[in-house]
Amino acid sequence: MCDDSLPAPPRESECGVLPLHLPVGKLFFRFILRTFCFTQLDSASGTKKEQESYGFCKEEASQKDRQAQASEAAEVHATQEQVTVTAGTNSPRVFYSVCRMLAELMLCGHVAFGASSLAEPPSPPADLQLEAAEIRRCEALSHFAWGLLSQFEEKEEALARADKHLREALLLAPGSLFAAEALVYPMLMRRDFDGVVAALRPAMVADPGCEHLVLLAANALEASEKPDEARRCLEDGLRAGKWRSGRLVRALFVFLWEQGEREPAEKLLRRAGRKRRLRQTFDYQYAAAYHASAMAKRRETRGSLDRKQARYREAAAEHAQQAAYAATQNDDSEEIGLVADLLIEAGNWDEARALLDRLADKYDDPDLWLLKARVLARNGATEQLVAYLDELVADYLPSESFPEAADILINADQPEAAARIFRHYLAGDPDSVTARLQLAWIHHGLQQPGLALDVLRPVEDLQAHGLLLTAYLHRELGDSALALQAVEQAKARARKEQQTGFFTVDLYQFCSLLQEAIGNVPAAIAAARQALALSPKSAECANFLGYLLADHSLDLTEAEKLIRVAVAEESDSAAYLDSLAWVLYRQGRARAALVAMQKALRAGGDSDPVVLDHAADICTAQGLHGLARVYWIEAMAADPPDHAAILRKLRATGTVDDHARNHYFLLSGDE
Repeated sequence: MCDDSLPAPPRESECGVLPLHLPVGKLFFRFILRTFCFTQLDSASGTKKEQESYGFCKEEASQKDRQAQASEAAEVHATQEQVTVTAGTNSPRVFYSVCRMLAELMLCGHVAFGASSLAEPPSPPADLQLEAAEIRRCEALSHFAWGLLSQFEEKEEALARADKHLREALLLAPGSLFAAEALVYPMLMRRDFDGVVAALRPAMVADPGCEHLVLLAANALEASEKPDEARRCLEDGLRAGKWRSGRLVRALFVFLWEQGEREPAEKLLRRAGRKRRLRQTFDYQYAAAYHASAMAKRRETRGSLDRKQARYREAAAEHAQQAAYAATQNDDSEEIGLVADLLIEAGNWDEARALLDRLADKYDDPDLWLLKARVLARNGATEQLVAYLDELVADYLPSESFPEAADILINADQPEAAARIFRHYLAGDPDSVTARLQLAWIHHGLQQPGLALDVLRPVEDLQAHGLLLTAYLHRELGDSALALQAVEQAKARARKEQQTGFFTVDLYQFCSLLQEAIGNVPAAIAAARQALALSPKSAECANFLGYLLADHSLDLTEAEKLIRVAVAEESDSAAYLDSLAWVLYRQGRARAALVAMQKALRAGGDSDPVVLDHAADICTAQGLHGLARVYWIEAMAADPPDHAAILRKLRATGTVDDHARNHYFLLSGDE
C-alpha cells in the first residue's frame, strides 16, 4: 500500500486547488499516467500487488519490449510537439494537465463536503519538470474543476465561488471555450447579457482576437439590443485576429445583412474573398451561398425573373457545394444543416445526401439526423431510410423526436415502420398516452381499427381528441352508436376544458353522419346546420346539408338552393353535380335529373359507386332499364357501401342489351 498519510483537514486554499499527495489522488494519478504512457513504476511508487492489480507491470515483458516502448514514446515526441519526454522519466508532460483535472474532479466532492480541505498548493510528481505555461494551464484546469463543482451545488454562496473560480480559469486560459461557456452559462440563463460582456472583457483584453470570446460577447451585445457595440466587437475581433477567422467573417456578414447593411456586408464578403486562406474555408463559402440565395429570393419577391436571378441561384448552388466540400465535423451541426438546406433549395439532392452521409452521424444532433432521413426519403432510398431510422430509434434518437421520424416514414409510404417507432417507445414507457395516441392514429390510417383500440384500451382518461379518435375507430368497425357515444364524451370534455377550437366543421359533419346512421335524421340535419353556420360560405358545407335534405326528401326547395350554391362555386365537381341530379330526382323532375347526371358522369363520377347507383335510379325513372342495369353492374364493381340493395335492384331488371351499353358509353364520355 501507499505509505502517504492523510494530514489533518485544514481550510481550503485561496486558489482552490487540490494537491496530489493524498493516497487516492496519487494512486489515481499514477493509474491514468501509466495507463496512457510507456513507463514503469519504480519501487517507491507502489507495491507490486498494486502494480499487478492495475496492469502496470508485466513480468513477461522483456527488456527488448521495454526498449521498443521507449523508442515509440520518443517517436511520438518527434512527431507531436504536444508530447514531450523529460529527463529522467518516460512520463509525457502532456498528460499531467488531464490527469490533474481528472484527479481533482474525483476528489472535489469529497473535499467540498468537509471530509478534508488542503491549504497548500499542489506539487507535481517529482519526475516531472513542468514549464511555466504548463503550470498555468494546470492552474486553469484546477479553477475550472472547482468552478464546475460549485455550480453543481446551486446555492448562492457556491455560485459566487464558482463565478470566482471560472473567471480565474478563463483569465489563465482565455483560449478555453469550456471555461468561457461555463462562466457565462448562469448569466445567459438569467438573461444578464451585460454581465456576460463584463465577465469576458478581461480575457478579451488578454487575447483580443480569440474567436469564441468575440462571438460570445457579440451575441450578448446583440441580445441586449446594442447592435452598434456588437458590430464593433466583431470588427475589432476580426482585425485583432488579422483576418484569420472564417467564423468571425461569417458572423459579421450575417449580422450586417440581417441589420439591412447590404453594402458593408457585400464589401466584407469581397474583401474576405480576396484572401486565399479565407476563400477556402467553410465559413466564407457558407456566407457567399447565403448572400447569393438571399439575393435570388429578393429578386423573386420583386417578380423579376431575369438572368441575374438565375446567376444568383447558380452562385448559391456553387458556393453551397464548395461549403459542403470544405465542411468538417469541427463545424457546428446547425451550419451543416443550413448548407444542406441550401443544396436542397437549389435542387441538389444528391449533393445534400453526400454531405449528410459524410457528416450527419458524427454529431449528436437529432435535427441533422432527421434532415438526412428526409433527404433519403426524397431520393427514394426507402430501404436505407427504414434501416437508418430503425437504428436511430433503437440507440440514439430522443423520444421527443419520434413523431417527426414517424412522419417522415408515413410520407415515404412506410406506415408499418412508423408504427414500429412507437411500439419501441411503448416498450420502454408503456404509460405514455402521447405515444399510444400516435400509434393508434397510424393503425387508423392502416385501416386497423381493432389494433388501434387495443393500443388505447389501457388509457383510463383520454382527452377530447383521443375520445374523438375512438369514435372514428368504432365507426370503422360498424358501431355507429358507440361512435356517437364517444363523440358526445369528447364534446363534453372539450366544453369543460374550454377547447373552442375542438368544435370544427369536420366534427359537426361527422356527428351528422353518425346521427343519420342510427336513424336520428333531425339530429343529423341539426349537426349539418351547425357545420354550415361555422363556414357559411363553404360550398362543401352547403352541398353536405343540401344532399342530406334531398336524400331524406325533406325541404327539397332549400336543398336545391343550397346545392346550386355549391355547383355555382365548383361547376366541375362530380359530387355537387350528383347532388343536384339527386335533388331534382327527388322532386320528380327525372329528365332534368338525367341531364345533371350526365354532367356528373362526365366530370368523373363514373367511378363512384354512389353516383352510379343514383344514375341507375334516375334511368329507371326514365324507363331506361337496360342502361340502369349497366350502371348498377358498374357500381357493384366499384365496391358500393350497400351491395345488397344494388343486388336487389339488379334482380328486378332485365338483361343488358347492346343499345344500353352504347348509351352508357355515350353518357360517360368514353369512346
